Amino acid sequence: MPLKSSGRNGNHHTSLEAKTNGHGDEDSSNSDCDSSLCEHDEVESERRKVDCLDDMQFLEQQFSDLKELLFHEKVREIDERMKHISEEGAHEYLQPLKELEEARQRRTQTAELQCSCKLQNIQNKYDEEVASAEQNFQELIQVTKRKMVATIQEKIRRLHEEKIVAEFTKENGSRKRKRNSEFLLPDKRKKPVTVNDIQPVFIRVLCVA
Repeated sequence: MPLKSSGRNGNHHTSLEAKTNGHGDEDSSNSDCDSSLCEHDEVESERRKVDCLDDMQFLEQQFSDLKELLFHEKVREIDERMKHISEEGAHEYLQPLKELEEARQRRTQTAELQCSCKLQNIQNKYDEEVASAEQNFQELIQVTKRKMVATIQEKIRRLHEEKIVAEFTKENGSRKRKRNSEFLLPDKRKKPVTVNDIQPVFIRVLCVA
């Protein structure tokens, strides 16, 4: 937007020339009084004040117009860049975008590899725990089996010993009854077998076994 020229500049120069001429007349004419000079200065000051205000208003208008012009120019430039980006024609953005995409892919691959390694590590630990638990379970089963077999064998051995003692005691009792049957009265009861009678026989059986 073209800048406007101020129409007040000519008036300003005219006022300066009038002021200069006024001072020249005052120097040439010594008959003017001091009151006329003071009145002339007040009028001149007021006029200069008005001129300054007009110039300031003009400059503010020019600044506002220039600012609006720059704003529209910047908006137009941004719109053109956005259009180029949407059409993938902005080469100054394509290369950084490509680099960002490559960096994203590298980080994604690295993250996937780390995740895979962590999962494999967890799986290995899980397999080790399962194998250890299975081994402990099998060992416990074997220990339990051995204890059960030992207990059963001990019971079998005791039953076998009790059977031998019972048979021997029965046979020994039969012999004694046979030997003493001639000396016993018919109504006399049979003497019961005591522990003292069985103990020597049981000891002999154990020694033989």
